[in-house]
Amino acid sequence: MKITSFTNPRISQVLKLRDGKARRENHLTVVEGAREFERAHMAGVRWSEVFWCPEFYQKYEEGLPIEVLSKKLSLSKVPVHELSEKVFEKISFGNRREGIIGVCEVPKRSLKDVKVASQASYVVIENVEKPGNLGAILRTADAAGVAAVLVADPTTDIYNPQVVRASVGTVFCLPVVQATAEEIFQFFRKNAVTTVAATPQGQKLYTQVDLKKSVAFIVGSEDKGLNDFWLKSSDFQVRIPMKGKADSLNVSNTVAVLVYEALRQRS
Repeated sequence: MKITSFTNPRISQVLKLRDGKARRENHLTVVEGAREFERAHMAGVRWSEVFWCPEFYQKYEEGLPIEVLSKKLSLSKVPVHELSEKVFEKISFGNRREGIIGVCEVPKRSLKDVKVASQASYVVIENVEKPGNLGAILRTADAAGVAAVLVADPTTDIYNPQVVRASVGTVFCLPVVQATAEEIFQFFRKNAVTTVAATPQGQKLYTQVDLKKSVAFIVGSEDKGLNDFWLKSSDFQVRIPMKGKADSLNVSNTVAVLVYEALRQRS
């Protein structure tokens, strides 16, 4: 039966998940968009329920009929609810209307899930507050084959629906681990991973450091930068040359420059 009422209990429950506290208490998050949904599913998330709107879904150029998608993704055991356009718009987070939203359990990952390889890149993010920045970093990390992203003392929810959307679902495709700065540092020290802190005051250019072996790039927020712990503890401090008036790049752009330099050196 199609849900057409804003006061339906299922709709009220999804709307509650806009709040970070509700997501943490229920260990659930919201995944919106066809690509995001499929990537989360392929990563093995456990769905609580799925909502779809045929009017929006059929307009999405890459969309499959819901019956085909359901069979393809083996959703037979997951409750799938059809919504009216207005109700779907009510629970939608972004402006893109692709007609499918899933509620899933938040993946539980720890440093034990991070694999260490002889030639691997890792990204450590400290105090990144904007979900869009975190999502963009995750998308870049996935594209560059980063082994894991570690979030030190986070100020934003890793599985905020805005992060899911900005990462285009790649938040589910690679290990994303939350831990303290000390725990992350000791993990890399134990596994002989070189730590490279990105800071405008870095002694070396990022191209002057050997990045062929396993390396962890440490980045901080754009307004505060890295704290003294990482500046004192890291093996290297590097900077990206700035030729204009700005003194730093957006943090997601900084990550892109660093991880692709590592790929270039290894090639």
